[in-house]
Amino acid sequence: MENKDKVSNHNPSYDALEAKRVIIADVRGGTLALREKAKTYLPKYDAELEKTYESRLQTATFFNLYDKTENVMTGLVFQDEVDVSKVTIETSLLENIDNAGNSFNVVARKAFEKSFDGAAVILVDAPAVGNLESLEDEQKLGVRPYWVIYEQSCVINWRYRINPISRAKELQMLVVREETNEAKGRFSFEKVVRYRHWFLDENGKVNWEVWREVKKEDGKMDVQMEAFGQVDKLSALPIAVVGDLCASPPFLDIALLNIKLYQKESNFDMHEWQAAVNLFYTKGYDEEGSLPVASDFHYKLPEGGDIGWAQIDASGNDTMRESLKYLTEQISMLGLSQLADKTATVDLTATEALLQNIGETAELRVMAEQLKDALELALGFTAEYSGKGKDGGGEITLGAAWNKEPEVKAVPITGAPKAEQAKEMVM
Repeated sequence: MENKDKVSNHNPSYDALEAKRVIIADVRGGTLALREKAKTYLPKYDAELEKTYESRLQTATFFNLYDKTENVMTGLVFQDEVDVSKVTIETSLLENIDNAGNSFNVVARKAFEKSFDGAAVILVDAPAVGNLESLEDEQKLGVRPYWVIYEQSCVINWRYRINPISRAKELQMLVVREETNEAKGRFSFEKVVRYRHWFLDENGKVNWEVWREVKKEDGKMDVQMEAFGQVDKLSALPIAVVGDLCASPPFLDIALLNIKLYQKESNFDMHEWQAAVNLFYTKGYDEEGSLPVASDFHYKLPEGGDIGWAQIDASGNDTMRESLKYLTEQISMLGLSQLADKTATVDLTATEALLQNIGETAELRVMAEQLKDALELALGFTAEYSGKGKDGGGEITLGAAWNKEPEVKAVPITGAPKAEQAKEMVM
C-alpha cells in the first residue's frame, strides 16, 4: 500500500494561497509574462476572430504599477542602511551573512522583498560536520552559520506548537522544497528536487532531514532520504518568518486592478485603431472577386448604388481615456493607503504629506516591524550557533523613512516667526 504521509505533502493553507501567488508572480513578470498566459489575463471576445485576438494580444502592453509599488515600499523601509551598532555578531559574519558574499543589509532587503508574496522565511543553517568537539575546532575549519532566504512558494508545509515550558507559540515543523539544476556528465544538467525538513522531536531537540525526489520504475515520483542530523546547540528551529505563512500577498488588490488596467488599455487601443482606419464599402455592386481600390479605377454602379468610406464614431474615446486615467489613479491611491494610519482619516491625495508622516498603524510600518522581529530572531539563532546563547544577537534599527530625524529648515531671523514659518521648522 502506498505511503501517503510524505515529506512532499502540502499544508492546506499553502494550496489555498497558490492561485494568489501565481497572480503576483505573473504581474511581476510584466508584459511578456501576461502575454504568455494569453486568455488568462486578456480574454477573447465571443465573436472575435482568432487572428484578430492574436494580433491584439501581441500588441497589448502592461504598465506595471504593481512593480513600482513594491519598489517604492522597499525604498521607504530601506531609505538608509540598517543600523547594526547594537548587534553583537562578528563583523565578518555581517559582511557575508549568507556565505555567498552578501552583506546583512542586502540579505535583509531581499527577505523583505520576498515577503510581498505573503511571507518569507530566513533559515539560519550551518554545514553538517561530524566529530568536532569544540567551537574552536569549528572556527579552525571555517564552519560558520549562514542565512538562506526562501519565498513563501518554497515553504510547502509547517506546523506550530505551544512550548510546554514558556507557553510561547513556536514552529514545531517546517518543510522547504528546493529545485536545482545539477551537472550530469560533462555538458548536461538534470533537475533535482529536494525537501529540507526541520522539526522538534518528542524531547524538544532540533532535527533536520534532506529528502530527494526520485522516479520509480512505474514512472511515479517518490522521495528518499539523503541525509539527517540533530543540532544540539539550538533550543528552537533556526527559522525566522517574515510576515505570516497563512497570509495573502499584501498588495494583491493592486495587482488585480493593474490587470484590469491592462485589459482596458487593450480594448482602448483596439477601438482607437479601428476608429482611425477608414473602411471601404459598396452598395449594390455585385461583381465577383476582389475589388481594387485606387483613384484611377472607375466603377459602374446600379441605380441606388453607392461606394465610399465608412469610419467608426470615435466620440467615445475621450470617455475611455478618462476611465483609464481614473483607474490609474485608483491604483495609486490604493498604494498610498498602505502608508496611512488605519485609525485616522487621511487625505490620500496629499502624497508628500503621507511620505513624510507614515502612520504608526500603517500597513507598511506593520510589515517593517515584522521584518525587524524576524531579523533579530535570526541574529539570535546565529549567536546561538556561535555559542553566545539565543539572546546574544543584539538589536537593529531599520533605516526606514520614519526613523530619520526630521529636517529642520532655516527660518530668517526677522522677529517672531509667522505661523507658516513655525510649521516649516518642525516638518
